[in-house]
Amino acid sequence: MKVGFDADQTVNFFETLERLHPSSDRSGLPGWFSTHPNPEDRIGSVQKKAQEWPQRLGSPSLQVNREAYLHQIDGLVFGEDPRQGYVADDVFYHPELKFQFPLPSGWKLNNTPAQVQIVSERRDGIILFSLEPGASPEAVARQFMAKSNARVIRFDAITLNGLPAQRLIAYISTQQGSLAMMAYFIQKDQNVYVFQGVTSQALFREYRTTFAHTMGGFKALSDPKRIDVKRERIRVRAIGRCAILQEALKTLGVQEKRLEQIALLNGRRLTDTIPANTLLKVVPKGN
Repeated sequence: MKVGFDADQTVNFFETLERLHPSSDRSGLPGWFSTHPNPEDRIGSVQKKAQEWPQRLGSPSLQVNREAYLHQIDGLVFGEDPRQGYVADDVFYHPELKFQFPLPSGWKLNNTPAQVQIVSERRDGIILFSLEPGASPEAVARQFMAKSNARVIRFDAITLNGLPAQRLIAYISTQQGSLAMMAYFIQKDQNVYVFQGVTSQALFREYRTTFAHTMGGFKALSDPKRIDVKRERIRVRAIGRCAILQEALKTLGVQEKRLEQIALLNGRRLTDTIPANTLLKVVPKGN
């Protein structure tokens, strides 16, 4: 407030965080932000301070400058880089390394720099996918078996969509009990890609077909439309007339499945009434 900006707007920021992470602590911050010291009720604390400081500063003229800010971020890159992997129609595509593989329906995918994690709806099965150093699929597989002390049930060389590969089925003992695993080690270009499908021994028969479908669907990516993808960007657009946010976003070309996400991006709710000529942030498809 000392520099003339309205601290009341900070409350909106933390309310949006709370909507993004409803299962986090009362501050609305996710677990990875826990190293930042938080009062027990950050929103309430900010509201209290925002009311106190105008009096302490002699009721200054405070600014928000919303429109100027929005014009500055028009065209800002939004979201993750699809060239490092993206999902479309239950298929994971990697344009940079030019490969693809199908995903189990309903499973949740988390794409990190180190590996792709695909978790079942019941959280009792997981597929891990990574790139590992090694001269061949067999060499990487044998190194893995030695390191994990796996009890091998099946180990054979296969050809997968024209690519040399090694298939492994094994049991692995852990502190949580004995797990069953299906793994594929696949050579493409100069890289060895590794799938690990893991579940309990009791559930392996149930998940075996799912593991094999995803791993066996790995192949080279050649479709130019899937390779030539660009990062999304925020675009700032004005609505012509007063409208409910949900309808306003639809008129601005926002897809139905992204309405809630774009409402959060604007720090609003889909049921909010938006005055005419208000500037809104949208993320048009293919922009």
